[in-house]
Amino acid sequence: MFCTCCRGPEDDKVAEVDTRATVICDEVRGRSESTVQIPWAPIPEGDFEVLIEVRPNVQFGIELDLIDERGPTITQILNDGVFNEHNMRTPGREVKRFDRIKSVNGMTGNATDLHDMLFSMKETFTLQMTRPRERPVVIDKTGQQLGVQLDFKDNSPALVVTELPEGGVVAKWNAEHPDDAIRVGDRIVKIGGDESLQGFALIEKLKEAEVVDFTILRYSAV
Repeated sequence: MFCTCCRGPEDDKVAEVDTRATVICDEVRGRSESTVQIPWAPIPEGDFEVLIEVRPNVQFGIELDLIDERGPTITQILNDGVFNEHNMRTPGREVKRFDRIKSVNGMTGNATDLHDMLFSMKETFTLQMTRPRERPVVIDKTGQQLGVQLDFKDNSPALVVTELPEGGVVAKWNAEHPDDAIRVGDRIVKIGGDESLQGFALIEKLKEAEVVDFTILRYSAV
């Protein structure tokens, strides 16, 4: 069994507003008033926080998907937006693709709520983010269905696991690999090592391969 759920394009997929956001980072000022950046410790996975200062006439420059109700997930960071500026200014504290927003100014909600909160901000605010743990998976499904239900849009760079029926190849694989089991809420990316695939192209790649290799993204519990 191989079930999928495809959502249509969302009008607010590209998160652009007429505001400018820059992250205020720690700095040391010398006698000449020059600014010295202090790099943050890199964040491999888990929760972290960024502080954003809103300014007029510059877009956020990110794309989000709202498939996972737990929060909006960043799917692209544009070169000319303020999130990219943040990444340039805060080495080790960059916001990355597939980071998920958990709260805005301490306020929580579902993905749509958080999306609306984010773009209603008109002054300095904080974002609580979570970065997933990445794990490679290889499954031999020769002559069988993968046996997983997935949610995605036609432009999704990832597939969200929504159901794992008993008796499927993935369920059997999970039983044999309990420490690495695939779970509901995980995201499947980089099928065959290809990061450029989206939507139905990801599904076709899963179907056509006898031995499937991909990366699982696992987010911390909410």
